[in-house]
Amino acid sequence: MIENKDITNCENFGLGCMDCENFKKCSSMFDLDSYLKNRMIELRKGTLETLKQLTKLTFDGDLMSKSERDFLLKKGLIIRINGYNIVNEKGIETLYNLGILKYS
Repeated sequence: MIENKDITNCENFGLGCMDCENFKKCSSMFDLDSYLKNRMIELRKGTLETLKQLTKLTFDGDLMSKSERDFLLKKGLIIRINGYNIVNEKGIETLYNLGILKYS
């Protein structure tokens, strides 16, 4: 957790925030949810675009970015099987928390 409220220097900043053990402490310092929704999209647009793409089963050759796919896989937000990729439950929750997906 970053004490001076500059969470952009935190090693878990971005898609890792929600998994961080200090998430509740950081979010109590200021409106972290709103901050993430506004800044995350700007800072990791390629990652979010790839995550949104993977709400449908996508073959490796059709991916927007394989490096972003690798980042999402490392963060545990997608699954990859035999060259096919798709968002998992944690990825769907992340998209929901960022206001990109809405439950009806």
